[in-house]
Amino acid sequence: MTFIIISILSLIPLGSVIAFNIITSLSSIAIFSSYWTAIACRLANRFSATPIQPPRWNLGVAGYFVNVFALLFLSLGIVMLCFPSAPNPTPASFNWTVVIFSAVTLFALVYYAAYGHRHYVSPRSRITQFRHDPRMELAEIGHVSKNGDVVDVTAEETSTEYK
Repeated sequence: MTFIIISILSLIPLGSVIAFNIITSLSSIAIFSSYWTAIACRLANRFSATPIQPPRWNLGVAGYFVNVFALLFLSLGIVMLCFPSAPNPTPASFNWTVVIFSAVTLFALVYYAAYGHRHYVSPRSRITQFRHDPRMELAEIGHVSKNGDVVDVTAEETSTEYK
């Protein structure tokens, strides 16, 4: 399956080099922005009054500088990936990455503001619930019987006891 997907993706430059550049730029910006978000949250947490559990290892004071340098480097990378590949681009050769990424990000933010913040269950609250009742996760997917025994539900065993 991986071979088929990679083979199809490798055919994109045959059709349009610009489309290939946009796809690679979008994927790079998405990875950079996810790293940027994680590092920024960790850095903000270092300055907060209620820090999270300390990591297994840390760089001490040098960690601040490493995080700030990483944020600056990633920010520069994101900006550079939004530039067109040649000066004076035409609409056909323009790097539309910034438009596409901004539209997707704006959609995600609007969706979260309108719907997601009311229905999102954070991992921390789910861990708290799981600590309270260790069988909770299994019960939600139907692998715990009513008396509390963990069971393996197969296609043949679809009685009401397991639902």
